[in-house]
Amino acid sequence: GRKRRMTLGPYPAVGLAEAREMARDAKFAVARGEDPVLLREDERREATERRANTVGALADEFLERHVKPNNRSYRDSERIVRLHIKPAWAQRPAESITRADVSRLLDRVMEKDEGAKRGIKGLRQGGPGAAAHTLATVRKMYNWGIGRGYFEMNPCQGVPRPSPAVERDRVLTDEEVAAFWPAAGGLGYPFGTMLRFLLATGQRRGEVANLRWDQIDLDGD
Repeated sequence: GRKRRMTLGPYPAVGLAEAREMARDAKFAVARGEDPVLLREDERREATERRANTVGALADEFLERHVKPNNRSYRDSERIVRLHIKPAWAQRPAESITRADVSRLLDRVMEKDEGAKRGIKGLRQGGPGAAAHTLATVRKMYNWGIGRGYFEMNPCQGVPRPSPAVERDRVLTDEEVAAFWPAAGGLGYPFGTMLRFLLATGQRRGEVANLRWDQIDLDGD
């Protein structure tokens, strides 16, 4: 009973034929007694809600709200999300992930390691260690989401830990240490200094790379 304007979309992103079809749908809605403008607003709101409920959105929120504020080595979790979780599930609704999905994801992470061993380009950052870290990250992410009331079940429940990685027991010999120390010094700051610090302390590479001065007690024993 009253005139309203409705924007169909920008040209040329919305072509003439598509615009005519959209206008025809709007006229049909009016004939049914519906408001096409409100219908489009409802569609946009539903699309926004769908994006907010995806695994990709959950992972981003989990990293920003929980991992980064509470974990110095949060970049490890960021890497797992970027390399393994998002490529597989970014657009999937978080509640749709099942135990079978988790198992298949871990299989793909393991296959990346096998592909790298065979020289297949692009298949890297996999193997038992990465698969175990992926499982732990997904489990923590869903537990965090359950705690916030986003859903009720964790799809990682009952999923066995991937086969453990082979422990690395290789250590540098005295001769190698004697060669390593001056070679690292020759690299200068920051990488040479970091390598010497790694050798002297036996700390993990990621922790040393992200170390801050306020985390070091120079006056301690």
